[in-house]
Amino acid sequence: MAYEPAWQRKAASREAPRRKGAIACMLFMAGMGAAFWIGTIWASQAWLGW
Repeated sequence: MAYEPAWQRKAASREAPRRKGAIACMLFMAGMGAAFWIGTIWASQAWLGW
């Protein structure tokens, strides 16, 4: 216990954020946004008389 006391904090790792997860999130959000707008246009076709 003298060498590694329980109250001693470990140094925080300085890893770069994961870019793959961020890219996947951006693609998912873009896909959901596109699906929303396509759905709104499709749903509004009866109003426009297409």
